[in-house]
Amino acid sequence: MKDLKREEKANLEQNSRRNLCGHSIHNNQWGYAWEQKVESLLYSYGVREEEKFHLVLKSLSYEVNVWWDCKCENRRRMGAQPIKTWSLMKQSLRNRFGVGNHKGQKRSSKS
Repeated sequence: MKDLKREEKANLEQNSRRNLCGHSIHNNQWGYAWEQKVESLLYSYGVREEEKFHLVLKSLSYEVNVWWDCKCENRRRMGAQPIKTWSLMKQSLRNRFGVGNHKGQKRSSKS
């Protein structure tokens, strides 16, 4: 599949960011809806797997971005491999914020 055109990437980022801004990711129902919306946008625009992480990273709210930066710094200090894929990022978001735990699963307290 061809790379996305610049304007398509910008549109995807803008749509994803619009869905994050002003909402608390701590709300499990909203978090699940956000995750599904992001997945839908990524699929609709035909975003390649290796591009997903960077597009989602750019769309994180300030609150989540601060947490993500700290998590990455802690991983670096501990010598762990950096997270560089959307699937691993998504799992980290679920673990920290309960995103996707829409069926009453317990939220992990680990970060």
